[in-house]
Amino acid sequence: MHAPLPKAIVLSDNPKLDAATNVWTLTITVSRKLKDEKTREEFLSVIAHEIGHLLNRKTMLVQMLGAIGITALYLIFALGTIAAISPIMAELSALGLFFLLLIIINHAGEFAADSAAARIGLGDALISALQGFGDDYGYNRVSETHPSIRARIARLISRPGTGGVSPQNLSGRIGGYLNSNWTINYTTPGRYFGNGVAYHVLDYTRNVGMGSLIIIDVGCSYGVAPRRMKEYLGESGISSYVIGLDLARG
Repeated sequence: MHAPLPKAIVLSDNPKLDAATNVWTLTITVSRKLKDEKTREEFLSVIAHEIGHLLNRKTMLVQMLGAIGITALYLIFALGTIAAISPIMAELSALGLFFLLLIIINHAGEFAADSAAARIGLGDALISALQGFGDDYGYNRVSETHPSIRARIARLISRPGTGGVSPQNLSGRIGGYLNSNWTINYTTPGRYFGNGVAYHVLDYTRNVGMGSLIIIDVGCSYGVAPRRMKEYLGESGISSYVIGLDLARG
């Protein structure tokens, strides 16, 4: 993983602990219960996630310094205006801004550690481990330090090699948001890459040893997304014949 070597990996009997990493002492602590309940691959994926925190510790330090800098700029340029109205509110707003930035940094760190585990082939095992946590571990709950397990699994599923890719540019993110939240929406050539369909189709053909296939796309809009997927499959050595059905104009 090209990460700093942990100085220690400690098994703990603490019932409130699953896994945690001290990036400054390079110590990883994992619950004995987690080790006993998970499969070998699942347990290794959790360790890989924790090592991912060590891998990204310099990035986290830079982000923390950035948060301090942004808060300092806020204190210099904006606090005076708010303080004229309410000094207490001014102090609370600066503190709130700093903690909001910390939450964003923590969540980004968790996603980055998940990605580190996925890059060495343990993404599916980590998904399985996270799914095993269930509601008792706050499956849908967001905390100050962690995004929801549901969100983490969605990110892992959307990685290349595990079923898809998340759009990284601004237009892709906006398009993904529109496609997820509006019933009537426009589509883009990369839609089936953003939601993972193209990768699922390719994985299927490889798993069953199929060199060609017929795709029926119900609800294809005006066909630009399945057309791009057909090109992608061709680039990957899979020939396809696509039938598109929709009420869309054109």
